[in-house]
Amino acid sequence: MKFFRSKRNWLIFIFVLLVLFFVRPGAQKIKSRIVSSISLALGRPVEISSASIRLLPQPGFDLQDFVVHDDPAFSAEPVLRAQNVTASLRLWSLLRGRLEIARLNLSEPSLNLVRNASGHWNVEPLLERTSQTSVAPTAKLKTELRPGFPYIEAESGRINLKLGEEKKSYAMTDADFALWQESENSWGMRMEAKPVRTDYNLTNTGIVKISGIWQRAASFHQTPLKIALEWSHGQLGQITTLAYGNDKGWRGELDLVMQIAGNPDDLQVQTSASIPDFRRYDVNIDSNLPLAAQCNAHYNYEAGKLFGIDCRGPVQGGFLSAEGGIQSLLGQRDYRLNFTAEDVPMQSVAHLFAHVKKYIPENISANGSLNAKVTVTTVNATPQWQGQGEIKNLELASDSSNTPVTINTIPFTIGVLSTLKTRNRVPALTRTTPEAGIEVGPMNVALGGTSPTPVHGWISAASYSFRMKGDAQIQPLLQFARVLSIPAPQTSADGQATIDFGFSGPWSNFSSAKVVGTAQLHTVNAPVRGLNQPLEIASATLSLTPDQVSVQKLSASIAGITWHGTLTLPRPCAVQETCAAHFNLHTGELTEAALDSLLITSTQSSSWYSLLSEKLSPTFLSKLHATGQLSIDSVEIYKLGGSDFTANADLEAGNLKLSNIRSKMLGGRHSGNLTVDFTTASPTIHAAGTFDHVGLAKLSDLMDDDWISGNADATYEFSSSGKSVADILSSASAELYVNAHDCLLPHITLNEDSPLHMESFTADLVFNNERFQIKQGNFESAEGKYSISGTALLSRDINIKLIHTDGPEYSINGTIAEPRVAASKKAVARITPQP
Repeated sequence: MKFFRSKRNWLIFIFVLLVLFFVRPGAQKIKSRIVSSISLALGRPVEISSASIRLLPQPGFDLQDFVVHDDPAFSAEPVLRAQNVTASLRLWSLLRGRLEIARLNLSEPSLNLVRNASGHWNVEPLLERTSQTSVAPTAKLKTELRPGFPYIEAESGRINLKLGEEKKSYAMTDADFALWQESENSWGMRMEAKPVRTDYNLTNTGIVKISGIWQRAASFHQTPLKIALEWSHGQLGQITTLAYGNDKGWRGELDLVMQIAGNPDDLQVQTSASIPDFRRYDVNIDSNLPLAAQCNAHYNYEAGKLFGIDCRGPVQGGFLSAEGGIQSLLGQRDYRLNFTAEDVPMQSVAHLFAHVKKYIPENISANGSLNAKVTVTTVNATPQWQGQGEIKNLELASDSSNTPVTINTIPFTIGVLSTLKTRNRVPALTRTTPEAGIEVGPMNVALGGTSPTPVHGWISAASYSFRMKGDAQIQPLLQFARVLSIPAPQTSADGQATIDFGFSGPWSNFSSAKVVGTAQLHTVNAPVRGLNQPLEIASATLSLTPDQVSVQKLSASIAGITWHGTLTLPRPCAVQETCAAHFNLHTGELTEAALDSLLITSTQSSSWYSLLSEKLSPTFLSKLHATGQLSIDSVEIYKLGGSDFTANADLEAGNLKLSNIRSKMLGGRHSGNLTVDFTTASPTIHAAGTFDHVGLAKLSDLMDDDWISGNADATYEFSSSGKSVADILSSASAELYVNAHDCLLPHITLNEDSPLHMESFTADLVFNNERFQIKQGNFESAEGKYSISGTALLSRDINIKLIHTDGPEYSINGTIAEPRVAASKKAVARITPQP
């Protein structure tokens, strides 16, 4: 061209380009041609508010408020909306004087996918139009006269889902998608986006990638198409929230690959899915559980029918499979499915349960195999399950069990659960309405009884419940519970029991099984750490209710002491020290010899008090919190005897409190309170109480010397600490107030005529450093009133002074058994007979 032969003209041309680059002129006069060109390509009405010309990097237009309207049969809202769109022109078309859009770039568009009441999507007419309109491929030849289909590309868009008039909360965000004509008779698309729900804050649902091509056909139903879908790195908890509106608690990453080929009347679907690290959210387990399956099926778009389903998942020599079809997949579904499990190893089943059920031992081992055939159909829109199967030669073991649990055969039937009637107060098995599920058993479990224990029950989609009734040995019974992830106490107790237990629970919230029922215990031997001799339960009735554990008709002995009574413990009780046990125990006799054999050990390192001291020895009793009543017919400890002993007892965190103590003692009655703190290095003791009308002669009998007789009342407070009786006495301190009557001291004679007789006696006594000190003592005798003071040692040495109100004084020394009485001169003169 002659225009470009001049340098001046080149400069003018470059200047014009620069001006057009920085100052974009309006294109309102040709806006209608732009709208018409895009509408013709998409087959939908298009609107734009304004258009401006752009020259670089490629001639085209910047469009504002770009709107593509939907077919009114689907929605009144636009099918596509974008604030900013760049429309690039084909250069060769401009040279021929035609306005042809080569590329549409949409920034942050919003795309609405709508499905109407008849089950059709608003993208179907677009697919039919593109397949029927004679346009050139997107990458057409320069010599092609027909308009080419534009390359439509969107970045950072949003894809919304609308079913009828209702806009769903499901959407795709950060969506990059494109649409183009691949060749003369085929079109292509691609998309990459993140699935979300607008009513939840989901951040890790994975990435969905879709790519596909379709070919020209006379109608949409005959359109050959091929689509590849990939959903990767989706976290299961987020995906279940996306699908159901709440986190179902599963963890692991989902990888899904789907290939779809054919036409809408018969689409061949091939799917493979895998989860390499499947588990439940609260199960911490080192091993991985990989899950994988492959499915082939056919899909009819018009009928929404999925047929020819063939899914298979190999399982260590066995396999799981599903075959059949589903009618009206997107509507009221009609199922025709057959499921098969063939030679599935029970070790794989146990491995699965260890990842999905809390408390199941990770190292559980299981032998045996599972076989089953199940059919699901729909009747009146309700799925109906039917089938049966069995588990053969089951053997379960783990590190927590000493011996394996063996069950020869476990039969089960799948269908409508019948109403199972309960007996012996096992409400866990009660059913009120029919429900689809699995009836299991009866199966015979070897639990150490005279014969295997029958077990039967049911499993539904919402819950499960089983019942076992028969004879069992305690240790095999506890091992069976642990294998089934039922919380069971860690105890070495063993013995026989006749049981009628039910265990049940919901699948939701991953709750552990709740056990209810009764057990008749007999000949149970239970070692108690911290005590020298085991607890032997001759008989007891154990009742488990949802609210408490109750032991009735208890007859148990330890160190020759036989106790009868009751015991209750609240349920649930996750932590022993936070749950108070309540008891009412009675025994006929408690002796010093029995306590010695129970508490005194032969080693210095294990003191008698350590059984309640958590710091020194964390035993069961050191953590126990228990309250209740004790009653003992006869008590004899260190020669001090009593009868009809009753007390309220409270044991918590190593602190023992006995309150409202009542007993008959020394011919009278005693009442008081006692606290013992076992949490210190040496147990500390504090006691307070009263004695009413005790016989002093009985006190002298305990001392093997009839040094006093009479009756007395007393109040006292006592404190001490120590690891032995000697330590307790050496550190003891006490205050006593004594009020005695008609007291005779046969070893003490003041006037050589008769023993000292005190008509009344009152005194405040202080005990410290193994001696009694008499403070403010007074007594009355036939000779008059006396004040008394002095000391008396535990060694029975005495040093006492008596002062008559009229002046005579006496000092008494020696021992209680052999006192020496000395009178002052004044007293001697006063009592010497006159000649």
